[in-house]
Amino acid sequence: MAHPYHHALSSVKKWGGTVDDFMAVHAWLDVIWTGKDFLGAKGSDSP
Repeated sequence: MAHPYHHALSSVKKWGGTVDDFMAVHAWLDVIWTGKDFLGAKGSDSP
C-alpha cells in the first residue's frame, strides 16, 4: 500500500489544493483500508 502522502499528491493533481489539504483524509483512509482484513470485511475466513 502506498504512503498517504502519495495518495494526497494524487488528489492534489486531480482536485487542486495542497498536499496538506488531503493528508488527514488519506491517513484515515489508509488506516481503514489496512484494517479491513482484521475486521473480517474483506477476504476473511472467520465466521
